[in-house]
Amino acid sequence: MHPYRILLLLLCLLACPSAWSAGFEPMPLKGFTDEHGQSAYRLCNASGNFGFGHTISPQAGRYDTCAVFPHSPLEAPLPGFTLVVSAMREATLPASPDASEKTLATLTDMLWRNADKSACLYGTRLIMRHGDHADYQPDTPGTQLLHVQDITRGGFKDQPVDIAYSPQPNIAKPLYRASRSFSSVQYRGKHEDAASGYLALPALAPHPTPAIVGLADVDSGKVPSLAEQSAAVDSNWVTFTTYLTAARQSKKISAVSSLFYIKSTCPAEPLEAKAGAIRLRQTMPPFMELSLPGFVPAGGHVDTP
Repeated sequence: MHPYRILLLLLCLLACPSAWSAGFEPMPLKGFTDEHGQSAYRLCNASGNFGFGHTISPQAGRYDTCAVFPHSPLEAPLPGFTLVVSAMREATLPASPDASEKTLATLTDMLWRNADKSACLYGTRLIMRHGDHADYQPDTPGTQLLHVQDITRGGFKDQPVDIAYSPQPNIAKPLYRASRSFSSVQYRGKHEDAASGYLALPALAPHPTPAIVGLADVDSGKVPSLAEQSAAVDSNWVTFTTYLTAARQSKKISAVSSLFYIKSTCPAEPLEAKAGAIRLRQTMPPFMELSLPGFVPAGGHVDTP
C-alpha cells in the first residue's frame, strides 16, 4: 500500500467515529455509589427527561454515554465478535376475560461470540405492531396501546456484565438508563423536569423489589414515597429503560427501539433459549409485563426473585 494511503488510514483510525467509540459501560454486581448515594442504576442519555421532553440523539462525542455506532444491526459493536444466531420472538399478551390473546410486538434476539468463546454479546431490539394489531382490547372504547418503558434480560447471576446500545434506526429513542436489577422503576416527568418525588437514579433498596415499582394509581399528581422510587440490586438481571409504543411517530414517541447489548459470558452449546429470559414492561398504569424466551449464559437461570 502507498505510504500516503497508510497515513490516511492511520489518521482515520485515530480521528474518525467508529463502531467502537464511546460505548460499553460496566454494570457492577453491587450497583453504583456516587455523591448522590447508592443505586442499582446508571444514566446513559437523560437529555430528554426520559421521553417527557426533547431528547437529543447520541452522536460520537455528543450525548454518547453507553452508545455505540455499528454500520448495521448485523455488525458486531465490538471488534473480534461474529454473529452466531438470531431469532424473532413474538411478544404476546395472554388471553383475558376482556380480550383474546394478541401479539403486540416482535423482538429480535441476537447473539455474537468472540473467537475463543470467552465472551458473547446479547442483542435485543423491539418493534411494536401497528393498526388493528396494536389495540390489546379492541372491544373496549378507545385504543389501548402497550407502552414499553423497560426491557429486562435475565440469566447473568454473578457474571461480569457491560452494556451498550446502538441508536439505529434514527427514529429509535435512546437508552435513558440501565440497571443491574430485576425491577423496573416508574418515572414521570413534566417537559424537561422530573415530576415531584421521581428520581432519575432510583435509590438502592435493601430488600428484593418486585418487577414494577411505582404508583399504580392513574392520578399522576400523587408523589411517590422513597420506597416507590427504589430498586434492589439483582446481579441476575439487566434492565434497559427507554420508551416505545405503537402510537403515531413523533419527537417523543417511536415504535422501534434502539438495539441494546449485554456483554457477558457465553451460552452452552447447542444454543437454547430459556422461557422468561426477556421481560417487556409497561410501568405506567395499568402495569403490564410480557414474558419472552431469550438466550442466556451457560448455567443461567431466569427465576423470579
